[in-house]
Amino acid sequence: MTSGPGSPLPEGWSTVPERPSPAPPPRRPEPPRGPRGSTVSIVIGVVVLLIVGGLTTFFVVRGPARGPAPTPHDQARGPVSYLDVGDLTTCAVADGVGYCWGNNDHGQVGDRTDVERTSPARIDGLSEVRAVESGGRASCAISAGAVYCWGENDYGQLGDGTVNDAAAPVRVPGLAGVTVVTTNDDSSCAVADGDLYCWGDNDHGQLGDGTTVRRAAPTRVPGLHDVTAVTINSGTACAVAGGAAYCWGRNHLGQVGDGTTERRPAPTRVTGLGHGVTSVSNSTHTSCAVARGAAYCWGSNRRTAIGPFGDGTADHRTTPARIPLERVTSVSTGISTTCAVAAGRVYCWGRNDVGQLGDGTTVDGALPTEVDGIDRADVVSTAGRTTCAVARGHLYCWGDNANGQVGAGAAGVVRRTPVRVEF
Repeated sequence: MTSGPGSPLPEGWSTVPERPSPAPPPRRPEPPRGPRGSTVSIVIGVVVLLIVGGLTTFFVVRGPARGPAPTPHDQARGPVSYLDVGDLTTCAVADGVGYCWGNNDHGQVGDRTDVERTSPARIDGLSEVRAVESGGRASCAISAGAVYCWGENDYGQLGDGTVNDAAAPVRVPGLAGVTVVTTNDDSSCAVADGDLYCWGDNDHGQLGDGTTVRRAAPTRVPGLHDVTAVTINSGTACAVAGGAAYCWGRNHLGQVGDGTTERRPAPTRVTGLGHGVTSVSNSTHTSCAVARGAAYCWGSNRRTAIGPFGDGTADHRTTPARIPLERVTSVSTGISTTCAVAAGRVYCWGRNDVGQLGDGTTVDGALPTEVDGIDRADVVSTAGRTTCAVARGHLYCWGDNANGQVGAGAAGVVRRTPVRVEF
């Protein structure tokens, strides 16, 4: 749904940001999490002295980096510092520049067009980008400490107080000092100065303000402080606050993780994880977290008889179940596939009909399966039927490529093993 400029919002909406105090003055953003730095370049200078007929010629040859693998100090040091796979659209940050590619029917790539992109397209008008999130039909980014969103806006998920779509980034008012942003389906959230704000659709209470009123502008989520991570998807949201995990919203399959299936319109502590939680991820039916080097998931564990918990069962869980992996640093769950980084290796499990497990086959896997050809990985992201990972500062993607979301050109070519994405 699109309204004209200045048109009133439907009944039951709110455009007033619910904040306890005015927005603080902008401050310089904190350094991004994840891989940082710049790609190591090897310049090989070969000077050949040829003396022919009294003439001296010098040749200097420069070529791309080749040869031995990077040494340990090069781990996680490369241009790609952020990654997010959405439904048919993928986004990343490389050298402080935001890129998106794949489906662009609502302008979610952010290049002022609706043209599908099969390789990374630079997001228009943004600099000093530290994060970009793809929500399927809308995307959001952190640029110079502020939040910008673009794409579809029928539920107010762009956060600019309107329901007008945007093919280029529009600033979300009232937020500064932003460190985390997330968007998916019809809702978005961001962390500003340690507090959490959400906006957009709220039919399941996923905005966490205790109501089901839609918000076209940021609304503070009460009761949470020192927030370091947040995810929102299909009516359920989860966050890390003070080192503990909280979820709220839709809970019909136990995806809130409190041992019940009752809808929760306000943040509810996830049972059994304690403190030391570092990240959260959720999908339509399942939620996951990393805590003290271990991965846990809860909610639905049944998609075509293959569960996202990686434990070989198809049992639903209303409280966290531990994934059989050690030294986990990243976890991401999609509709029917879950992936994690453990000891620098990428593992995936679940449905594999288009090669989204990255093992070169289309055989489903009930237990974690190592992805071919990737080591020293830092982060993994999966959504829909596409998966990507950052390893040694480079981006690799595989799986469904119907809209070019793998980023290696030639939309429609399925990739069953990782393909490096070039920027």
